[in-house]
Amino acid sequence: MDKCQRQRITLLSLRSLLSAGVGVVAGFAAFFAANHFGIDLPAGSEALFGCAAGAITWFASRSKFQFTEECMHMARGADLRQVAPVKLGKERSVRSAAPTGKKPETRTPAVLNAGQFFKRGRVEVTVQVGENDSKSIEVTTRGLSGSEFKGNNGLRPRLESVSGISWENPRNDQNGTRTMSGKVTGRNESEIAEKLTAICERFA
Repeated sequence: MDKCQRQRITLLSLRSLLSAGVGVVAGFAAFFAANHFGIDLPAGSEALFGCAAGAITWFASRSKFQFTEECMHMARGADLRQVAPVKLGKERSVRSAAPTGKKPETRTPAVLNAGQFFKRGRVEVTVQVGENDSKSIEVTTRGLSGSEFKGNNGLRPRLESVSGISWENPRNDQNGTRTMSGKVTGRNESEIAEKLTAICERFA
């Protein structure tokens, strides 16, 4: 017989003893109460009171004993799984991230400085500063196919979609070289510089 079966028999025995004890006490209590108040009870009434009290106790204690049995089974299952019980009310320690010794990277905003702004692979961008700090941009490409340059997602429509630059018509030079020139009309130079860099890196 396993441990769970023994526990179940023990609980049923305790439940039976509790019901019987309550029945006996209720029977004697009915007998003494009748004698005390001078009431003549029919024969066997004390036994009926005791049986009724025992039956009520049996059904009333069912949920309590069933809950105890389930808790014992859960504890037994935890022992079999070798899982440590959870301790309530104990705060869990939070592991803090170990310091890496590295300072957080600070991002420097892009600036349209005069001179070579971008040069990588097949794309080169230069910036020229004129009178009253006016700036012009020249994008030169080498080896780009027609679809890469003027397709729906090509370099030209992407450059023309950048807000703050007024572009001229592109020039087709020799050896597959194309050049686009534009003037900076917006004041959001940092945003313009970041967009130019992202577009040129895509086609470099």
